[in-house]
Amino acid sequence: MTTTNLSSLTSFVVPQLVCSNCNHYRDIDLYREINSTVDQDADDEQYRQYQYICNQCQTAYDQTVIEQYLLNHLQTLVLENVLQDAICNKCHFVRNVYYKIYCDCGELYQNLHTTRLLNDTCIILAQIASKHQMTALLQQIQFLKRLNHWND
Repeated sequence: MTTTNLSSLTSFVVPQLVCSNCNHYRDIDLYREINSTVDQDADDEQYRQYQYICNQCQTAYDQTVIEQYLLNHLQTLVLENVLQDAICNKCHFVRNVYYKIYCDCGELYQNLHTTRLLNDTCIILAQIASKHQMTALLQQIQFLKRLNHWND
């Protein structure tokens, strides 16, 4: 991964994650909070299996539920990026006809948001996914990187 300045994205919170054992729910910061490892004796980092543990009953949260949440979040970000408004830089008029390239004032329409947030979120999610062996999430992020020509 690249070493990008991610000061605004140094945490990634999954809101109200429910424990399957005791039904206790809480917010978990996936980027900062790793409560325990299943195999702490493993010398090599790639063989460690990290898990998030419920504070109440000490049961591990289901990794597939967390991965599915992250995939849904990533899909929502991509959809927001594709369906965002375009705005005129000169008169700040929001484009109301999708096929128009130029505003009535003659200025070119620009997307309201850049893909920077999506790229930074993909970097953080890739770090989380590689640490937790979330292959479906990693594949989706790699596809987005190829599609948008983002460098590693």
